[in-house]
Amino acid sequence: MDLEALTNTLRSFFKSEKELYKDTTTVFTGRFIIALLALIITPALTRLYNPQAYGEFTLFNSIVQNVVILGTLALPSAITVAKKGHLSKILKLAVFIIVGVSVLMVLGLVIIRSTVSEHFEYADFLKFYWYLIPFGFLVTSLALTFKSLQLRLKAFSLTTKIGVTEAFAAKGINLFNGYINLGGLGLILSDIIAKVISSVLLIYKLPKHFLALNAFDMADFKSTFKQFKQYPLFVMPAQWVSILSTQLILWFIAFRFSADDLGKYSVALALLNIPLYILSNSFQQVITQKLVSVRDGVDKQFSLRSLLTILGIISALVFGSLFFVPSNWFVIFLGDKWEGVGEIIKILCVWNLFLFIDQSINNGFLVFDKQRQKLYLNLVDLVLQISVLAIAMSFSIELQQFILLFVIAKAVASILRIGYLKTIVSK
Repeated sequence: MDLEALTNTLRSFFKSEKELYKDTTTVFTGRFIIALLALIITPALTRLYNPQAYGEFTLFNSIVQNVVILGTLALPSAITVAKKGHLSKILKLAVFIIVGVSVLMVLGLVIIRSTVSEHFEYADFLKFYWYLIPFGFLVTSLALTFKSLQLRLKAFSLTTKIGVTEAFAAKGINLFNGYINLGGLGLILSDIIAKVISSVLLIYKLPKHFLALNAFDMADFKSTFKQFKQYPLFVMPAQWVSILSTQLILWFIAFRFSADDLGKYSVALALLNIPLYILSNSFQQVITQKLVSVRDGVDKQFSLRSLLTILGIISALVFGSLFFVPSNWFVIFLGDKWEGVGEIIKILCVWNLFLFIDQSINNGFLVFDKQRQKLYLNLVDLVLQISVLAIAMSFSIELQQFILLFVIAKAVASILRIGYLKTIVSK
């Protein structure tokens, strides 16, 4: 495709997709504000918290992310793409399951914590953070569920404002907790409190008929669960395998290398997530609803090929530029104790080139009911990551070499998912 043809493609795309452009701009603006806040606050936080504190927070967050996927049965994903007549029923079922799982987690931790501490030598690494896991699951799951509902209602402006509010709350509490030297616990508490604020605001802004959650009918729950059984059967495993394939590296770094190395890796990832989530989340929320319109026959002019071209150009410009930033600039930005983060960022840029596109269109699997295929592709991703771990355990390799192997495997997995989605949407 020559430059003139590319220009014409972009011009016709934006002309035909005015609503997509408007909604994406709204979400992008909010994400940009959040990113700007992160850039301003990060140098202060990396001087208030050491790499080990970030390592502890990363491990805690890793556990919470896994239990959120397993404990919600992927019902928030069902809300995102369900027909509007089904939303109230799915919401009630999701809230019922989330609260029930939270109670069971508290009881389970009280019973097994002492046993785990005796037989798992790294259990003390989380200290008393164990008891925050159920609460972290509860607030994260509720925030995810009600945000999914607001997005399905196309309340992009509202969710953007609440997202910005959550970010300001988290960073403000982070600074205070760092100032009083709470370490990893300070980062964890900041995240939980910010999600509580987000959940309250999302619930408060819901249409009134969605708040009638007192009518819990077990027969209705069973009917709804049966109707959307593909989500716990296929979407949940696919999401969990995806998360697991990404987080295996976190646990391997923590136990093969050190908590400090994990902290540096997590900060490098967090810095790259600033542009990644500005872009992918801005596009993903709107693209998902656009694909729903295509599925339902409302929009027959949408061109995925043109969209992928635009996403590819944006990705190359952003992550290609970050790759060439001198490593010592990151040391100046973060502080002397974060030496090595710049080299890790360069390696991760290769993966992010493809991850941005992958995340932006990934909900297409849900929209077009291809959950089983996504599960298979994510299993391929997991097998690739296990292969990387096997290589790393068989040979004596440095941290950066291990991350490079991980990045290559993840890039291949992203390319496979993008290619498959292109084929099903283009049919």
